[in-house]
Amino acid sequence: PSFIHQITGDQRQNKTSIKIHPVDDHADEETAEIIQGLIRHIEYSSNADFCYDTAADGAVTHGFGYFRLVTDYCDEKSFDQDIRFQRIRNPFTVYCGPHQEPDGSDMMWCIISAEVPRDEFKREYPDANASSMANWPSGAGDNSLQWLTVDSVRVAEYYRIETKPAKLCMLGDGTIAWKDEIPKGAPVAIVKERDSNKRVVMWRKCTGVDVLEEREIPGRFIPVFPVYGD
Repeated sequence: PSFIHQITGDQRQNKTSIKIHPVDDHADEETAEIIQGLIRHIEYSSNADFCYDTAADGAVTHGFGYFRLVTDYCDEKSFDQDIRFQRIRNPFTVYCGPHQEPDGSDMMWCIISAEVPRDEFKREYPDANASSMANWPSGAGDNSLQWLTVDSVRVAEYYRIETKPAKLCMLGDGTIAWKDEIPKGAPVAIVKERDSNKRVVMWRKCTGVDVLEEREIPGRFIPVFPVYGD
């Protein structure tokens, strides 16, 4: 531990944070400062320092750690949602798809697994199957992996990038948009269009036999970020 703390102590003293830089003709410093302020607020309100530190500690200790971004309602009486950083305390619950980039931006799927107490699972998902091991699958050659025990149910969050055929359009004012997202009766005419593929990120919460929840989430990338040591 003393050798690990020599590295992680330096990392905590040199705080990690996101920096925004205007880099092309369509960017300006004022917009970059506004975006920087929004990101700084998100980092501060969701304790991003703990997320960075936990991931870095995993990278130093055993070679890898993770943190992620989630969206959640501001409070129990609000319909507004906030972006939040979230730390992943146990990196061995994360299964990333194959990727080459060190930030994982090219991975096409990722799974985060957790064991949920059985009574809590039944309370949250009363119609889900959690009664018998008879029809629950196990991995080929891996009979030790338990999706269902006497006291708990294994639940997996499954991120997957999917592509859908779509028409890409250029409008008269130079705006680029998907055809199905252009409002009907828009005052600007379509001057050019082509076939393309729209990239969407799907999130599903699953057990061994059920998809409990499913939705499309904003963005083009899976919001799980690996932090590697060696």
